[in-house]
Amino acid sequence: MSAVNFKIDGFGGWMDASGGIPERNRDGGLGGSSASLTIPFGERFGLQVDGTGGSWGGNAFWGVGGHYFWRDPHYALLGVTGSVTRLDRGPWPFLGRGSGIEADNLGAEGEYYMPATTLRAIAGWEGGDVPSRFFSKADFRWYPVADLMLSVGYRFTGDRSALALGGEWLTPTSVFGGRASLFTEARIGETDFRAIVGGLRVYFGRSKTLIDKHRRDDPDNGVPDNLFASQAFNNTLDKNNKNAMPIGTAKCVTSSCLFSDVRLKRDNVLLARLDSGIGLYRYRYVWSDTLYVGVMAQEVMAFVPDAVHLAQDGFLRVDYGRLGLRLLTWDEWLRRPGTQALAA
Repeated sequence: MSAVNFKIDGFGGWMDASGGIPERNRDGGLGGSSASLTIPFGERFGLQVDGTGGSWGGNAFWGVGGHYFWRDPHYALLGVTGSVTRLDRGPWPFLGRGSGIEADNLGAEGEYYMPATTLRAIAGWEGGDVPSRFFSKADFRWYPVADLMLSVGYRFTGDRSALALGGEWLTPTSVFGGRASLFTEARIGETDFRAIVGGLRVYFGRSKTLIDKHRRDDPDNGVPDNLFASQAFNNTLDKNNKNAMPIGTAKCVTSSCLFSDVRLKRDNVLLARLDSGIGLYRYRYVWSDTLYVGVMAQEVMAFVPDAVHLAQDGFLRVDYGRLGLRLLTWDEWLRRPGTQALAA
């Protein structure tokens, strides 16, 4: 490469976001944007910076990444690549965990060029919040004409495999001085590793054809791929959170239902005491700014010990039905004429 290149895209579609628990009924709608800036270092070396952001299943995500690579557009590309992506899903209150999953990866990438085909592969390590393990992706790309690419590939991330089918067409349309392309990819894989995504991409660079842009300008922006690793870990957290619910809480629909361990609360203020001696407190959970009014599990143990349960995560829950109480926010507390029928 011999000049600075830039590309930006907008994408949308569907990615399975059920989290392995159908009753969460999470929408899989996906929408966002990605951009890449590539800077040459001499004739054969380059540095690329990637970014992405959007919403998936009603939860925001963002990510950054980069590549440092050597390339001969007639022969091959060799380089290293890494990225960090955060998906704002959660919290998982029965695990004592707040919102957000970070997925990181670092690996080696390579491409081998033949007249009308390209072999492409990335392999390395993924980690962050997600379990540390191997990840990989590979593609066989065919260019029946210079401005059309069709691909078949394999993805392995989040300990799940998927078949990837994709395509891109560089249109003759000019957008803000760049060339516009239409792209799509479908993934068919294990459990919830399924998606179909498409969008519009605009290239700003000297190369005239799609095959030249892929071989002379900028490597693929792979940051959104981390979402699948995040989702796999999200599934595990969802299931563990559900299993950690004490008996009688399975039908709870609020994130803080019966979650009453003082270690997971902050800004605690004693408001009153019930006739039983149990205190009513205003507080926030450590992962939230919402104010609640309720009891502290450690204190309830001294008055009604059979209403307190130790869950699998090591934190205490209270059977508020046993106390005759229910959840109130601070605003609800202020609107009530008294202090009975209350919980945390």
